[in-house]
Amino acid sequence: MNAVLSRLKDIGCNVEQGLEVCCGNEDRYLKSLNRFAESRYLDEQEKAYRSKNIERCKAFAREMSAEYFNLGLDALYYLNAALLELSGAKQFEELGEVLSCLRERYNQYVNIIRSAV
Repeated sequence: MNAVLSRLKDIGCNVEQGLEVCCGNEDRYLKSLNRFAESRYLDEQEKAYRSKNIERCKAFAREMSAEYFNLGLDALYYLNAALLELSGAKQFEELGEVLSCLRERYNQYVNIIRSAV
């Protein structure tokens, strides 16, 4: 198994899920991970949060849900699901906390993915 995939698996990524979605093609899976690492969705989601646009923030979460699942990034998938459950001004602070956790884990994954480049 590729070193990047081994490291991702070691920190809890569901690499088998990602490979299954890519029909067992490791190169295809790695390309998908690299596209993910280059995407700016999380930046845009955080920008929407900072501007207090909860609906736009949640729209980005809906867009990313399938990608997180298909890539086997379970921690991001479940944190993202928590974001989708939060709504309204009363939960704004909690939304920020979950988004912060999502960013932390995202950075961890992206650093591993980019280590191969």
